[in-house]
Amino acid sequence: METLDRVAYKLELIRDNKGINYTLDQAIEDIKESLKNLEDVAKKYD
Repeated sequence: METLDRVAYKLELIRDNKGINYTLDQAIEDIKESLKNLEDVAKKYD
């Protein structure tokens, strides 16, 4: 969850043109990593 929150914050900075050195490719990789980490939780509660 922390990673997803960080990604959202960085994407907001990109949207607001704050000059952050973070790419959409990095965001995609971070989101994929977070989803992988949440798989066990999803299996437990599905």
